[in-house]
Amino acid sequence: MKYIFISILFIQLLVTGALAQPDWTVSHNDFQHSMTITAILNIEGTESNDENDILGVFVKNECRGISKPTYVLSFDKHLLYTMIFSNINQGDTLTFKIYDASTDKIIPLNDSIIFTADLSIGTSDNPYIFKTPVAKADFLNFSFSEQVSPAEVDNKNQTIKIDIRTDSDITNLIASFTLSEGAKAYVNEIFQESGVISNDFSDTLKYTVVSSDEQNQKKWLVIVKRILNNEAKFLDFSVPNQIGESMINPDTKNIYINISGNDTDSLIANFSLSLNAKAYIGSTKQESGASYIYITTPVVYLIVSENEQSTEYWTITIAKPTGIGLSPNNEIKIYPTILKNSYFNIETIKSQTFEIYNTKSVLIKKGEIKSGKNKIHLKSSSQGLLFIRLTDNENHIKVYKVIK
Repeated sequence: MKYIFISILFIQLLVTGALAQPDWTVSHNDFQHSMTITAILNIEGTESNDENDILGVFVKNECRGISKPTYVLSFDKHLLYTMIFSNINQGDTLTFKIYDASTDKIIPLNDSIIFTADLSIGTSDNPYIFKTPVAKADFLNFSFSEQVSPAEVDNKNQTIKIDIRTDSDITNLIASFTLSEGAKAYVNEIFQESGVISNDFSDTLKYTVVSSDEQNQKKWLVIVKRILNNEAKFLDFSVPNQIGESMINPDTKNIYINISGNDTDSLIANFSLSLNAKAYIGSTKQESGASYIYITTPVVYLIVSENEQSTEYWTITIAKPTGIGLSPNNEIKIYPTILKNSYFNIETIKSQTFEIYNTKSVLIKKGEIKSGKNKIHLKSSSQGLLFIRLTDNENHIKVYKVIK
């Protein structure tokens, strides 16, 4: 069997030398050991029947074996009978290259085999298959600025599913995407540049992705769906005669506001909500800039998301402190309200808890105060407008402000 392989090898070498092909050569007399591989070539998805194609076997840069497709009638295949040589029994790492005569190109293969003396890989009826690497034509990622969640990129089925906000113009969306290295994308034969070209995604849109070597082409379907928003939050809230910024705490769903002296117990609220959410007090829908709220006690809003699957209750507390922080019924006195030192005083006729927030809703300090005069010390880093939230044992809440 060894002599048959050697004879085939010599014939292939003679043919190789007669054509304008790689100068891969190997002298079997320089080696002590050999192994064989019976194989077929698959070049870019097609089984090779070109007897000018060549398989080269290498250890590093040294050629250790070459072969060419030979038609075998009994198997109706073009088979390669490759003898590979080495001076060690086992251990050389074999790599492979194909010379494609039709394109006059040398293509490195991804295959790697460890040389083992007298080993035979593949048979005529079950040959080893050498395949050239196929350049990919895939979407690696895909996105819109209007999306509400990451796109689902399915490489197996070549589909992309993505949800966008209901206020998005689905007829004019610009996609940002990344493709396989060197690949290009087209829609109706128009080249698509990521982040630049807009398309109408009202119906399923077909992309054609072409690999870098233009040998692989895939059809991708992009399916875009408007999805109702699931958020139910206040984004901002204000009233007339407001002093400073509203203190919005999304974690506790509380909003605290101070206003200047006001003779009325009701004010028009101005607010914005999560996309297409709705606000209610009781069963009455509230409209920003139109609906009145009573400010004598905290006001509770119910916020309902656009898809009506999410609801949140928010409490709005509005306080009308006097110049020295005196409550209307003289139960609480806070002074000074403009701090030159790092403390202020709270006088109260009953025990209460207090929380101090800055204008970014960050909790600065909290604790308890007792009936009488209480001195509250602040860190030197606490600067600017501060809100003081007092809660008594009956859960009555009052909000005051000081400036440090």
